[in-house]
Amino acid sequence: MTLKILKIVLIVGAVSLSTSSYAVNITPDQWATLKDGGVVKWLQNIKGTEVKKGVAIGIVNAPPDRVWKVIHENNDFIHFMPRMLESILISPSVLPEAESLKFDRATGDPKELISLLKKHRVRGFTGTTGYFFAVLSVPWPATNRWYIIKLEDVVTPDRWFQHWGMVMGNLKTNNGSWELTPLDNNRTLATYTVFADPGGLIPDWIINLGTTQTLPDVIKSLRKRVKEELRGKK
Repeated sequence: MTLKILKIVLIVGAVSLSTSSYAVNITPDQWATLKDGGVVKWLQNIKGTEVKKGVAIGIVNAPPDRVWKVIHENNDFIHFMPRMLESILISPSVLPEAESLKFDRATGDPKELISLLKKHRVRGFTGTTGYFFAVLSVPWPATNRWYIIKLEDVVTPDRWFQHWGMVMGNLKTNNGSWELTPLDNNRTLATYTVFADPGGLIPDWIINLGTTQTLPDVIKSLRKRVKEELRGKK
């Protein structure tokens, strides 16, 4: 790791936000993997459950503001994020109606809810806050999972950070974050974390295996989308 990168990482680690930066704990071997275009990933224990938090880190060849833009293309996640069947950024005004809607919340195909939320789709956040609905494809015999999460942005000159928590859905838990750290004028260190427990009868070890397998795909999908946008593609 160069001295310049080390200084940036140490500065970012000193920033006091809602969570600590994973960048300060990257080992020399992991930095070697990142510099070669690889993705560093691991699972982290969470007290009180055998379901683990997933962490994935990769370098994106673009400045943070361009990567940040893609992270906020929530309506388009269906086109490039793994396993996503629906993606709708919604107005918070529809939440009371969504909460009171009568339907089977255990189903992986909440047609009534999707129809309602599509009528309240918005193009961007309200200030630093957004509400996002998604349906995820889950392998048989489990049913697909859907959720509404609240996303919140925290931005400083050296760090772009977004975290989220579940508002409603047929998952037991879904929270996580994106963290972008500038490495130089044209590269960004992207850190993705997720703690998602789909609930139901899915064994914990299968949940953890699914998280492990999906983590690199999220970083790779982000890289691909950023690259396409830099080339002027959609």
